[in-house]
Formats: sequence, C-alpha cells, structure tokens
Amino acid sequence: MLDHMQVSTLVSSLSALLEHAEFRQGVTFGRGIYYDLEYEGMLTEEQMVTLFERNLSRRACKRDERHVQIGEQSLSFLLRLGVVVGVVDEALLASVE
Repeated sequence: MLDHMQVSTLVSSLSALLEHAEFRQGVTFGRGIYYDLEYEGMLTEEQMVTLFERNLSRRACKRDERHVQIGEQSLSFLLRLGVVVGVVDEALLASVE
C-alpha cells in the first residue's frame, strides 16, 4: 500500500506528465485504440508486458530511430508513454463496467 508521501509524489508526477501535449495526445489515442486492439476488460500480465515492450522498450526506441533514417516520422517517448497509459486506463475502466 502506498503511504501519503508516495501518493503525493505520484500525483505530482502524473500532473507534470499531463502538462505535456504529446503525452495527452498519446493518452487520448491509447484510449481510442483500446477496443481496436480487441482486449476485453482488464489486461493480463502478458498483454501488459507486450504493450510495454512494443512501445517503451529500448528495442522500440531503436526501431523508431531506424524508421526516421528511412524518412518516416518519429514518435516521441512521451507520446508512446501516453498511448500505453491510455490503453491501460481504458482497460481499467472496462474492467469495472
């Protein structure tokens, strides 16, 4: 269980992230694609690990760098983080419905 200090720090961190437009765009996009990804309810541990690996791992960042080298647009880490948070958030909402 988180103590008051830990919760306060977490809330401050989330508030700081929400100040970034790219993070907010990612959250909105992640929420929008949740159902397109055909998840139902809460994500399993395996699904979460896969989601994080595909979007936030060093390998994903390197893959993104290669795409930039061939002329494709790069996705910022904040945008990708927002997508993951948005998908997880939507999964949590869906699991209580």
